Amino acid sequence: MTAKFVVKDENVTVLFEYTAPTEKVQAAIINAAHYLWDHGHGNHGTEEAPIEFDDLTNMQKLQIVDQHLKRVILDTARTYATNSAQVVARNQAIIDSENDNSLGE
Repeated sequence: MTAKFVVKDENVTVLFEYTAPTEKVQAAIINAAHYLWDHGHGNHGTEEAPIEFDDLTNMQKLQIVDQHLKRVILDTARTYATNSAQVVARNQAIIDSENDNSLGE
């Protein structure tokens, strides 16, 4: 896998490239998409006009995986930011409580 940032002016494009035999890559993407589909990802249509997994194009299956990867990146980034903020707040609370003499000693 090759990952890289491509910067152009104020924007950046993030690329993840995988090179492997076509059959292997397609099988992995389709299996991943099917798993995600079974767990509610992608457009399933309506009750009147449901969409079945086998009706999706390979591009639609790839989009399901792509959206999931984007969600994973953003969710883990938010989790890290939240955890970091909690550590800072916890440390500040400890310092504040050590300096708090309102209860007397």
